[in-house]
Amino acid sequence: MLDVNQIYMAHYTPLKERKEKVLNDIHFEMKWFECEPTEKYWTDDKETWDRKVIPYSPHRELRQSEISLAHKHIEIYKDIVENQYSTSLVLEDDVILHDNFVNMFNMFLTRTPSDWDFIYIGNGCNLRVNSNLLVPGQIAYKVDHPASKCTDSYCIKFSAAKKILETIIPFTFPIDFELNYQMKFHGMNVYWWEPPLVSQGSQCGIYQSQI
Repeated sequence: MLDVNQIYMAHYTPLKERKEKVLNDIHFEMKWFECEPTEKYWTDDKETWDRKVIPYSPHRELRQSEISLAHKHIEIYKDIVENQYSTSLVLEDDVILHDNFVNMFNMFLTRTPSDWDFIYIGNGCNLRVNSNLLVPGQIAYKVDHPASKCTDSYCIKFSAAKKILETIIPFTFPIDFELNYQMKFHGMNVYWWEPPLVSQGSQCGIYQSQI
């Protein structure tokens, strides 16, 4: 059993093969979020984009897939706050977990400084801790802002979810970029695990990317 209060899975309903693979490969209980937005709570405003963007990226309209994914993460934060879950693990439906995931996760968590707000546990976009910074025996590395990776796999504390909900609506960017802004705005402590325990199926060729 994972040493967290809740595990979430963000899933895009039409991708049935992903859900089937998750149900077949992952053998712990998860709370599935498959909802789609019913109202607009994002902004297309260029001035807001240019003010918030970290790092710089030219203004553009969000794709529907990006809106859908950000919506699911925000709904997950609402659920965390409503239920006052101290520590949660958030996954997306293309994750490929380490063979010994549960034991490794629990061990890595005990070796992470207690001041964390977010922990990115995967290797999304092949983002890794610089090899020059690696310390023998160290698992968790605090990173400077902008600090997000992809949002396929991360831990979040109740206090972080609560703060983000106060400022994320209306959101402006795809969720990974939005979290870059939100985490810096709130001065959050963000750690990356090295080695990572999760790979993205849409990055390693198992699935076609939908973003």
